Amino acid sequence: MDTRTTRARRSLAGAVAVVAAAALLTATSPVAAEQAGTGTTDIANGAVTTPKLAKNAVTAKKIKPKAVTRGKLKPALRPMWAVVWSGPTIDRGRGAEGVSNVGASTFQYRVDFARNVSKCAYTAAISTAPAGGAEQIGMVSVAPFAGQPTSVLVVTRDHEGFGAPRGFTVRVDC
Repeated sequence: MDTRTTRARRSLAGAVAVVAAAALLTATSPVAAEQAGTGTTDIANGAVTTPKLAKNAVTAKKIKPKAVTRGKLKPALRPMWAVVWSGPTIDRGRGAEGVSNVGASTFQYRVDFARNVSKCAYTAAISTAPAGGAEQIGMVSVAPFAGQPTSVLVVTRDHEGFGAPRGFTVRVDC
């Protein structure tokens, strides 16, 4: 092969590379895409996936106000919670499926949720008494329930730190 043929092939390869780079820029740059006549309707649903997004490509500043609402979040991203008063029963909540006393204890509660919460964050507070009820003063703690990935352990205490039944609110954020 002579030198001219080799140079011609290199030039052709270079030209192909330039055209490919231009096509890639057109496909990935919104401005270039619009100028080239390619718009969002030309991109197939599901073609842009999380692994294809550059790090920090989607930031709070780039999201239109009210574009992401709780109703649009997957259920797995919504916080789950329960208000437990007496019984023990769940008065109200989201994602909480049940509550029961642990053993014979009246101040240790197992709260069951609709999904695995073992790697979530938990918070709890003594609940305000229902209208007309006596105010409850005390302490509360919450932790994973050993061996039950869908449950948390809530322990309530009186103002002196002794185990005592109290109403509480527990929240799980995953």
